[in-house]
Parts: sequence; structure tokens; C-alpha cells
Amino acid sequence: MGSVIFAANSGNAVLITVFAIGAFAASVANYFVDKLGWVPRYRSAWRRFPRELSSFEKEISWSAKLPIVGPIILRHVSRKLRRDKRVHLLPVGWESPCFWLRPFLTELIFALFLSWRFIMLSAEGGFVGAFAPWGIELVFFWLLLCASLVDLDDYVIPDSFTIPGAVLGILGAFFFTSATPLTPTFLPLSLEPGDTTQSARAFIVRLLEVRGGGDSLATTRALFIFFCLIWSFWSAALLDRRFYPRLGIKKATLIFWRRIARSSLTRVVGFVWILGLAFFFYALKTGDSGNSLTSVDYLFNSLLGLFVGVVLIWGVRIVGRVALGVEAMGFGDVILTGMIGAYIGWQGVLIVFFLAPFFGLFFGFIRHFFSSGPQIPYGPFLALATVVYVVFRDEFSESLASWFEDPIFILGIGAFGFVALTLALFTLRCVKAFFRREAN
Repeated sequence: MGSVIFAANSGNAVLITVFAIGAFAASVANYFVDKLGWVPRYRSAWRRFPRELSSFEKEISWSAKLPIVGPIILRHVSRKLRRDKRVHLLPVGWESPCFWLRPFLTELIFALFLSWRFIMLSAEGGFVGAFAPWGIELVFFWLLLCASLVDLDDYVIPDSFTIPGAVLGILGAFFFTSATPLTPTFLPLSLEPGDTTQSARAFIVRLLEVRGGGDSLATTRALFIFFCLIWSFWSAALLDRRFYPRLGIKKATLIFWRRIARSSLTRVVGFVWILGLAFFFYALKTGDSGNSLTSVDYLFNSLLGLFVGVVLIWGVRIVGRVALGVEAMGFGDVILTGMIGAYIGWQGVLIVFFLAPFFGLFFGFIRHFFSSGPQIPYGPFLALATVVYVVFRDEFSESLASWFEDPIFILGIGAFGFVALTLALFTLRCVKAFFRREAN
């Protein structure tokens, strides 16, 4: 009896700890969202207020820095200032009397969601076995939360979240294969359904028709070249690529390369690019080899997911620009989708690409009746579709496993998601134009 009570108390203590970690992580997210947004705000009590508001900072007690409780205390401070006719002291971000509601709900819901995820994961591997995958998901969901909140505020997704997130996703795929949210990869070897492999080496062997097995030197070289090409493509996408053809091709090209050469970002990206190449060399030298799924296979899937995610959203961005005449997708969404692909693989990012337009279209219509803003942030819908996929990953894998063995289906779902997203953007544009015309 005593052991049962001890086990129950231990379980409660673990869940309370998990809840506290989730609430604290969301509080940190609110801090970075306020600090790194396009317009810095002060909805987090951890922010240092401007010098002209130093006297106001004394009115905030230390308890305002506590997760979940803090936003409620800031609400009382705001009401006091408004009641005392000291509205001029309100910092940026406190314009609405309900400014505290979003930080409060963010910390509460994020903590509850992570607690629920821990319970679900512990049902499979116990408390000890759940901590590794839960920790990976905590980092992943935290990055999605930060990117989504900044996108809601300023219609921009800072690279400060997505670029390190993509790197962490790639490293996690190699070093934490048992905890990563990557789906086991199915790689079609031909146009015949069912002719697939889950091994990156077997895929390269078949692709190059190399004799002598998956451990041949030619296969390792081909894998290294594959890793380097994707990593180089992603690194080049991060550079300042502004090109102005109206200046003339010769002059525009000269300005393009001169800007890249002089930018400090180029040196940072170049350094990270070299580190990535060294890591891939290390991974292929030390990674497991054999018939079962290995760390190299998961790394292969992660990089392929990064590539597919970037290409899909970048393609929508180009089509929206050419066909619709508008900036259909910001480049922050491109980098965000690449980060998502690095965590969940190419199959997962295809499903997210398919689901996100439906969330965007649904919430876009709802938002129109409450706000007449000119833009609709797409990052939160990508994040929401990703959360749905990760939560129901096993169900998606079981129901779509046979479909993903068919290369025609793979191309079809990508094309359908591409067309659905384009139609969603076009429909929202037409609806906005209609209501604008009616209002005039």
C-alpha cells in the first residue's frame, strides 16, 4: 500500500514539474516574442522598461515575473494606471486593456498541452522513457510558438528562431534517433508502388546501381554529395539575394554579388556552412550501417524534409508573385517550413503542406469579420498543422504508409497541397476585394 501511495505521489510530482517547465518555457517565449518582434513590446514583466518608464517599473512586484500569475498581476497594474489617469505611462504593447490575456493563455495552454503530451508519451515508455521525446517536442513546439506569436504581431518570422531550429532538427535526427518526431522514411525506387526502401544507403545503391552493397565507397560519397547539395542550397537561401532587373542585367548582377560579398551575414552563413560539411563527414564516418534504420537514415530524412519544405513554400511564393500579383508568402514562411521539415521529415512536411491551407482558409474567413487587416499571417497555420501531425503521427503513418510507397501519390499530394494553398490565397484576395468594393 505504501509503495502505491509513493508511486502516485512521485507521478504527481513529475507532472507538476512538467507543467512548471512548460509554463516557464512559455513565459520565456513571451519574453523573446516581445524583444525580437519587429516592434519591441513590453507585455512580459521580464523586459527592462525604457528609461522614461523606470519609475513605473517599481510598481511591478517580483510576482509579476511568475508564469501564468504574472500576466494577471500586470492586468491589475494596467487598470490602476488607467484609473489614476496615468495612461501616458503605459508601455508599448499595453494599448488594449486585454493585453495581458494573450500571454496568460499562452503560458497556461502551452503548459497544459505539454503536460498532456508527457502523459501520452509516458503511456508508451514510462516516465523515464518519455523524457527524451518530450524534451525534443518541447524545443520544437517552443520554436513554433515563438515564430507564430511574432508572425501574429508583426507579419514577420525572425530567423533567430527558425535557422537555429533547423540546425537543431538536423542534429537531433542524427543523435536522438529514438526520440525524434521523424517518421520512418519510405523512398520509392521506381514507379511501381511497393518498390521502396527505408534505408538511405539502399536508395543510393539502387539509384546509382552500385554493386557491392550499401557500405561501398561510392555510396558513401554519393550520400555526402547529397548532404552537401541540400546544405548548400539551404545556406544560399539565407543570403541577401535581392536582384533588381530594372537596373539592367549587368548592373543588377554586379550589385547582387557586391552586396553578398560585403554583407556580414555572408561570413556567418559561410562559417555555418563549413561546420555543416564537417558534421556530415563525421556522420558518415561514425554513423551506423546495416539493414535496419540507422542514424544516417534519419539524417537523410531530415535533410530531405528540409529541402522539400523550402522548395514547396518557395514555389508558392513565386507562383503567388507571378500569378496573383501579390507577395503571397513571406520568406520567413519558407525558412519556417524548412525547419519543420528538418524535424518531421519529407513525409511529414508534405502532410503539413496539405493541411495548413485548410486552417488558413477557415481562420481567414473568421478573421475577416473581426478585423480588416491587409495581411493574414501564415506561420501560425503551418505551426497548427505541424502540431496536429505530430500528435497524430502514428495514425497518419499507419493510414498513409501504403500511399507513400506510391511515387504518383507523393507527387499528387504535393501538387494538390500546392494548388490548394494557391486557391486559398486567391479566394481570400477575391473576398477582400469584394467586401472592399461593397464598403465603397
